[in-house]
Amino acid sequence: MRRVGLVDDHPLYLEGLRRRLLDDGRVELVAAVPSVEELEPFCGGLEVVLLDLHLPGMSGSSAVACLVRAGVRVLVLTASSDPDDVLDAMTAGASGYLTKQAGGEEIVDAVIRVGDGGTYVSPALAGYLLHDQPDDAGGERAGHGGTTGHVPVLSSRERQILDLLAQGERDEDIAEALCISVHTVRSHLDRIRAKTGRRRRAELTRMVLEEPTVG
Repeated sequence: MRRVGLVDDHPLYLEGLRRRLLDDGRVELVAAVPSVEELEPFCGGLEVVLLDLHLPGMSGSSAVACLVRAGVRVLVLTASSDPDDVLDAMTAGASGYLTKQAGGEEIVDAVIRVGDGGTYVSPALAGYLLHDQPDDAGGERAGHGGTTGHVPVLSSRERQILDLLAQGERDEDIAEALCISVHTVRSHLDRIRAKTGRRRRAELTRMVLEEPTVG
């Protein structure tokens, strides 16, 4: 059972999610508080923290980084779907990102995945970031104020695998979704790492969020 902390300064949402987590037999809610500062005494006993980004006191990517340094995995759960907020949180060390439009079942599923060492970005948000962000005339990704650098050329199958990885799927889940073997998935991942120079799954996830790949 995953030991979970919840940080949100909206009383109604905090109470609603607190009740949802308490009713789920897969997690143990250790603390539900309105600020990072109030959560700090509990961090030693936590595995995953559900974190709103916009809080009194410490907030945003600084809050993510503080909790990561304390040894907990952070799943952002916030109202913002701004790509900059997603990128800032993931760069600061967050293991996942959900908006408050997510339902209770998805939230708990994401907590379990993050607690198991995976990553999770809601499919709708990941799809938006991957496919719907236009480039400006200068080749810069809109909204990010600079070039993204070299964009590696990936095959359509590599792109499929990378998309699923960015959604937090395990190698076994990717293999099942694409009807291929786990060995084949890992071979593709090795080629993706060779092409991109990124080794860790978190680095590959951040790459997907930062820049579109082309097939």
